[in-house]
Amino acid sequence: MRSLFVRPIWNSLIALGLLTVAAVFSAPATAGTITRQSGNVRAEISYEKAQDYQYKNVRLKIIRAGKTVFDRKPPRER
Repeated sequence: MRSLFVRPIWNSLIALGLLTVAAVFSAPATAGTITRQSGNVRAEISYEKAQDYQYKNVRLKIIRAGKTVFDRKPPRER
């Protein structure tokens, strides 16, 4: 009698797990920019967040007195 209730619950949990995995892999990357300023110097870090703790297209831009003095991607880890 117990297996009559366990099997549908187990199947539901498997289906929920598969849907969760599909949602994570199909979720679009979110873009963001962090900006901080001190006096006439402003730093901007832009990025795309692919997944938790995974970022791509990271870029650092430093602007001093309205003029961009640095605008590059950081070096990649090896």
